Amino acid sequence: TGSSGINAEYGDLTDQQKKTRVEWIIAELQDYEILPYNYVYDRDRLVIGDPEEISWFLWNLVQYDVRETWDITRQMIENESQMLNHSYSWLTPPNKADEGNGKTSYHHTHTHTHSQTKDF
Repeated sequence: TGSSGINAEYGDLTDQQKKTRVEWIIAELQDYEILPYNYVYDRDRLVIGDPEEISWFLWNLVQYDVRETWDITRQMIENESQMLNHSYSWLTPPNKADEGNGKTSYHHTHTHTHSQTKDF
């Protein structure tokens, strides 16, 4: 028999440990500007693998990928002659605000409803 969602990966963790891992993941994605700091989610629903919450999370990741791909493509077209002169990294540096203390902050708490406008 198989498990699904976070439980397949973290079956031996307590619910609080699973919630903490989700907060760490979201904070990391925010530090790398993949998710905005105003990204709202329901941590408990994400932990239990709620399909609507998972879809919302994945939709935000897809939006980032599409925007990033579009921006990179546009830059390459505009600067085609200089394209091979620079190295490329897919990851952006962590948020400068967290560099001073040498730590990443994982204390983001959000609530939301999915009826918000989701602009692209």
